[in-house]
Amino acid sequence: MLRSCCYLILCSSLLTISWATRAQTIQDANGAPLKTKWCDVDSSYLIVGTPSGGTFSGCGVFQQNGNWYFNPATATTGITVFPTQCSLIYTTASGSVSQNMLVYKPVVPDVGPDQITCNKDTFSLSVKTLYAGAYNYDWTPSAGLFSPTAQTTKGSITTTTTYIVSAQDVSSGCMGFDTVTIVNRQPNLQMVTATDTVCARRPLQLLAVNPESGASYTWQFEMGATATGTNVTHTYEAAGNYTIVLQAQNEYCSGSISKSITVQDFKLKLTASDPGFDRGTSVTLQANASVPFNVSGWSPVNFFPSQHAKQQTIFPDTSHIFTVIAQSEFGCIDTANLFVPVNPVVFVPSAFSPNGDGMNDLFHFKKWGEPVLIEYFAVYNRWGQCMWKQQGGEAEFGWDGNFNGKPAPVDTYYYILKLATNYAHAIEQKGDVSLIR
Repeated sequence: MLRSCCYLILCSSLLTISWATRAQTIQDANGAPLKTKWCDVDSSYLIVGTPSGGTFSGCGVFQQNGNWYFNPATATTGITVFPTQCSLIYTTASGSVSQNMLVYKPVVPDVGPDQITCNKDTFSLSVKTLYAGAYNYDWTPSAGLFSPTAQTTKGSITTTTTYIVSAQDVSSGCMGFDTVTIVNRQPNLQMVTATDTVCARRPLQLLAVNPESGASYTWQFEMGATATGTNVTHTYEAAGNYTIVLQAQNEYCSGSISKSITVQDFKLKLTASDPGFDRGTSVTLQANASVPFNVSGWSPVNFFPSQHAKQQTIFPDTSHIFTVIAQSEFGCIDTANLFVPVNPVVFVPSAFSPNGDGMNDLFHFKKWGEPVLIEYFAVYNRWGQCMWKQQGGEAEFGWDGNFNGKPAPVDTYYYILKLATNYAHAIEQKGDVSLIR
């Protein structure tokens, strides 16, 4: 009987344990007790009640897809005084449990709208908060900011940058964030030149790289010369070192960059050994310059079988314009032209017979080659008395052997003939002529 009694007592004790009521608890998603202090942020946190199967009620609670959540922001809807306290209740068939939830004021920093800035300009950023209090601030990234942990800071940037500011409530540790973008509207300024060394009197092409649509671009050169556009050319007339300035302007910003250019001069000269020469004689042409160069060619080509020589000896029969083209060691190209006159052939007879037989009745000259203008044609006797003188077209007819309307005596006379060519080269010829009857 004693053994049976003990058995009954043990059974009774076991039954008592299985019938005990399990206490309700409120836990987080990890099964730990749900915390009681919250920052007022619009976030949903999974909550779990034990034993399962119960329902939640109270501040900030909602159900979704079979799960229960707590949102601190909705728990404080309509609340303006912080910190505030509300209750979260979990109820099962066997009872309920409540938990007080302390919600701190929301941290809502406001840094204002985005801003526009230019290179080297200073912008200012300042944070306002919805609720007064002590806050710690931190700006990310800190690059370009003068005071990256201050509520108000200034800065300067060269590229568009988005900043994130964090504000932390000193009393609660709650944080809030805001962003602002500082847009750098400095127009793009890059220039490309075909070369850094250019030849005088040869166009230099200038290009603004990746120009901004809507911006104006102005180029500044020597002596106040300017050009507008993104693709321009400029020609330097003299050698030297120059600076090109490119300016850009849009509705917000302006800027400029500069570039140094070296201008090399190459002037080719062509000279002749004789400014004017007779047919059948030679003339030497010489190409010269103050810097080393190579001859590229001569024209007319038929006169110059050796196209790359710097000196040429030729035998032209008529006047010509000769041309030589050369290139300096810097790649500068120049052309030189030279008019080389060939004297006309002038024949003056040594005697004439003005007897009216129609043969050699006039004393006049003949010419071949270049056109000439008779500046002066005169005949003198042995005592220097002028027997006849004419100029221009009338002189071409010559002297008829008369003086003051009477036949001049048979004798030896002396003449002076002055001719001018189209190239302003004067020809003077003197001699004597015999008058025969």
